[in-house]
Amino acid sequence: MKRIFFALSMLAVFSLRVDAQWVDRSTASRNNQNSTDHDNKCVFMYDGSMGWMGGTNGTILKTSDGGDSWLLQHGPENSNVVTVVRFLNASTGYALARTANQGCVYVTTNGGNLWTVNKALRDSALADSATFNDVTFTTFGDSTFIWLTAGGDFGRPVAYHQYVYVSKDTGRTWTNFTKLPSIPYLTVFKLYFFNPSDGVISGGNVICRTSNGGETWDQLRIGPENNSMFFSFQFIDSDTGFFAGQRIINSAGYVILGKTYNGAMTWLLDSTKFFTPFYDADMCFVNSQLGFNVTLNSNQLYRTTNGGTNWTGFNLGSDLPLFDVNSADGKTVVAVGAVGKVVKSADSGKTWSDLTPQKPVNYTYVKYLSKDLAVGYGVGNELFLSSDSCKTWTEFDMPTALNVHIAFADSLNAWIADDSSRIYHSINSGRTWTLQKEEISGPPNPPINGIHFFDDATGCAVGDGGYITATTDSGRIWISESDNQSINLYGVFVASKTRAWAVGAGGIIIVSYDQFHTWIPQSSPVSTTLRSVVFTDTLHGSILGDGGIILTTTNGGISWIQESSPDASLNSMSFPDAENGWVVGNSGKIYRTQNGGKNWESQESGVQSNLNGIDFVDDLHGVAVGDSGVVLTTGTGGVTSTIKTINLSPPQTFELGQNYPNPFNPTTIISYELPANDMVRLEIYDILGRKIETLLSERQNAGNHSVPFNASNLSSGVYFYRLSAGSFVQTKKLMLIK
Repeated sequence: MKRIFFALSMLAVFSLRVDAQWVDRSTASRNNQNSTDHDNKCVFMYDGSMGWMGGTNGTILKTSDGGDSWLLQHGPENSNVVTVVRFLNASTGYALARTANQGCVYVTTNGGNLWTVNKALRDSALADSATFNDVTFTTFGDSTFIWLTAGGDFGRPVAYHQYVYVSKDTGRTWTNFTKLPSIPYLTVFKLYFFNPSDGVISGGNVICRTSNGGETWDQLRIGPENNSMFFSFQFIDSDTGFFAGQRIINSAGYVILGKTYNGAMTWLLDSTKFFTPFYDADMCFVNSQLGFNVTLNSNQLYRTTNGGTNWTGFNLGSDLPLFDVNSADGKTVVAVGAVGKVVKSADSGKTWSDLTPQKPVNYTYVKYLSKDLAVGYGVGNELFLSSDSCKTWTEFDMPTALNVHIAFADSLNAWIADDSSRIYHSINSGRTWTLQKEEISGPPNPPINGIHFFDDATGCAVGDGGYITATTDSGRIWISESDNQSINLYGVFVASKTRAWAVGAGGIIIVSYDQFHTWIPQSSPVSTTLRSVVFTDTLHGSILGDGGIILTTTNGGISWIQESSPDASLNSMSFPDAENGWVVGNSGKIYRTQNGGKNWESQESGVQSNLNGIDFVDDLHGVAVGDSGVVLTTGTGGVTSTIKTINLSPPQTFELGQNYPNPFNPTTIISYELPANDMVRLEIYDILGRKIETLLSERQNAGNHSVPFNASNLSSGVYFYRLSAGSFVQTKKLMLIK
């Protein structure tokens, strides 16, 4: 792997043919990769904008906007827990991880774009389950010392392990600092050297100070050996320092708060009950007065503005514990915790925003009602509505806790049918629901497995045991019928006011020509369970079944032909017209046909999650959804044909490329390069200078970007596209010829 990376890094540019254009709209995609599948254990803010956090699964994430969004830089590694991240400057940083009860040190010299294990420490003699606890940087004139402290049993003071390593050459070589105080149960948590002579060590229930470079140490014991310990320790300067710990009195835990104004020579101690610090948590004092601390088994964070004399608690939303808090400038404060929790204050801790990502939805169904309006449904009975082309989603309450199937007749009228044969109607795109059909009296109540509406009056639902119910008056009256087969039915499609098809187990295909009163079997070439059926008119239809089975008809089902399937794990299909269709499946698979299902070509989705639903409003605009909150959209039918030049190193300047192709009809690609993270706006203007469309308005990361433009609604002529990013503004001309 290292040799491959080296070979690629030697290339300045290379050409790449792009054959697919799906945009990832997932909740945790692109600019925010903080997710709920790990705990955030530590955070470090270098300044008011830039910071890093680490956690379980070996994750290290970076923010460039003060904690609002995070990009994954390292991980996942299931055996690692990153407990400390510190940066000497904007480029050089250290991350400490616990790996299989052993210490591990990651180092970066490029702001975290690449993290590597420090070779000088990888084979060090950290035996008997010792792990690194902290890293600090001390500058003496032109020299910078890097200190690493370590101890046994995950850093808790229950053993005699004590290690301190120092590097005086920015980490190339390390020396084991052996002149430590000989104290039983001392596990070194933190070490500060204010100059080459004066330093402080904390660990167990003692604080030790040296004034001769570590030759000898003076000890200050906080409390009795067996009932006191402390966990957080920080010095603002060589005189002012703070610590927080715990004292056990009569089996009750009390917080010990300490502060010194004379370099740890004497300490002012205070005990209180109001919060309990974590073993691994770090207090954060920005200066001698403003400080923050997180709590144990709580969602609260505490703030002091008078050096720890008084503390104010803040309830920070969901009941998830916080593990660490940090601030560099005293204005932007970020705290992190369990299950991806992130909270932020932009006003020195006076008010807080909860930025914790929502748990990803496993989407099973999606409907594109227009180019802007979409509806998604997921496991756990969650219904979401988007009115901005799937960029953001709003969740709405469902009227039933059972599994449901959904049908939309238009952008307003929708129906859901649940596993107890109840049917509900919505006249506002699913925001609210009214019960139309009660469950059948007496057991069993057959689960409804599929429902479809031709218009706002005519619809049909099917379920287990050949159950069929239909309406021709918008659901005011539902008439129950039967296919007389007693076979489970899974999919139904109403192609006109009088004609509908249903499919199910054993390869069954049935059709009704008389408003769903009678159903006639059609010849099926397979015995596999069939899951869904779609018709673009009363003649052209397609069926999707288990094992990737695809059947097509061009004569209303008089004959069904089994097509060659592109994949065995297909889950959903969409045909906006008789020729163009898409299917999606497991592991991010997307396939397209342009000849009614006879041939299929693969499209690159850019994701590995299972895709469970897809829908196209026309032959260009589509949406696909799947597990882990995946939402993909396209405005080009998922296909582009262009040659792009990819620069493997970050761009050095802003650059707006010429759209390709140009002239075009009706789609083209606009490419540009960003040398730094910035707010980007891309707009289209006509020849009179009137704004036609805003293609993009969002914060993007440095690198190469491309945006599709569909001009199908515009007339032929000359247009202009304008890119704004920070102080950079550039406009170029494009030509549409129809």
